[in-house]
Amino acid sequence: MDNVGLVGLILRRGIECAPGDTELYRALAEHEISRGKIDSARELLEKGIEINPLYAPLYHSLAELEARVFNIEGLSKLAKRTAEIFSSDAMSPPQSSTKRMQAWGT
Repeated sequence: MDNVGLVGLILRRGIECAPGDTELYRALAEHEISRGKIDSARELLEKGIEINPLYAPLYHSLAELEARVFNIEGLSKLAKRTAEIFSSDAMSPPQSSTKRMQAWGT
């Protein structure tokens, strides 16, 4: 077994042991991309997003993947999804935080 196969095996085992660690999904997806397995990488990134929809690096990796394969439709859908989840103005707090601050009189 070469090192490439060993890396994939270790990352898959990591996901089995810690299925909530979304960074492992991202790492394995990057490994799959390096091996040309685009569909597998996409599935891993989507699964990671499903587990932790607020982990922004997964969206970034998925956007890079879609851009690499010139999937404009996929990029458009991803942009809409992220706009719904993340504020377009990073300096403004999310709506729920604003309501909490108002409740405390700030």
